[in-house]
Amino acid sequence: MSKEIIDNKLFYKYQSIDEHFFENLSNNQLFFCDPTEFDAPVNYTTTLCRKGTEEEWIAYYMANRWEKDRIEKKIEENLKNGKSVKQGEEIVSYLDTNSGILPRMCCLSTRNDSALMWSHYANNHTGVCLCFKPTKSLCADSRSGEINEIYRLTFGTELAELMEVKYKDGCPGEVNILNMDRIKVGEQILECFLTKDSEWEYEKEYRMLSFKKYFHGEYVKKYEKNELEGIIFGLKIKRSDAQEIYDRVYEQYINEKKKVKFYRVKCIKDKYAMEIERIEDKDTKKYLESLQ
Repeated sequence: MSKEIIDNKLFYKYQSIDEHFFENLSNNQLFFCDPTEFDAPVNYTTTLCRKGTEEEWIAYYMANRWEKDRIEKKIEENLKNGKSVKQGEEIVSYLDTNSGILPRMCCLSTRNDSALMWSHYANNHTGVCLCFKPTKSLCADSRSGEINEIYRLTFGTELAELMEVKYKDGCPGEVNILNMDRIKVGEQILECFLTKDSEWEYEKEYRMLSFKKYFHGEYVKKYEKNELEGIIFGLKIKRSDAQEIYDRVYEQYINEKKKVKFYRVKCIKDKYAMEIERIEDKDTKKYLESLQ
């Protein structure tokens, strides 16, 4: 059971500027990427397998309404073609994580002032940072009874949860999906997708996950326009890019009575730090003219 409450916490999506960015902005949509194609592959490591005795394999598939004869034939075929191997009394089959079975991800952060993130994800400060205001709910954990805060963005009839990434020095272990404890398996798989090396802890990352079957064509999902709270312009953004962003937001959002704010990044004098400053409506023209 959950209860929605008012909350002003924002989540940020750093973006480089290209033709895909402008298309997504105009169509109020976010792209979900393939985790196996991350820029830093060591940020995604998981091993999914089926491992168990022949009796455990049969029990697993019978629970999924397979006939016993069909299961035994499948086990025999997989051993012959190399898809499965014998390890003592156990039969082991490793799943190909590049086969499209993995969820796609959309990554956001609770930080908007990270110089490294502006460099990595917003093309060396020439891009922008989208500011999203999700729905917050208080949900009771069905097992522990604890009350948890859950943030979600709205994609049509779907509410996508923003799940917090945990940072560790070691990778999660392999997941044996033959395990009949489906809750445990689900938790282990989720841990794989929501764990990152401690080196990246400064990112304060949250992820939304969605499987391939929930997309129609391109790997994008349309968010509600009123959930886009604002856009932060990077330190080195080009005037032409900032102007086009402003024009598209005005046409596609503000003209539809959606309140989208504009911000700019400013360096803090005598510090290796930055701050985010609101661009008031009366100052927009002056700001745009100040850009190169």
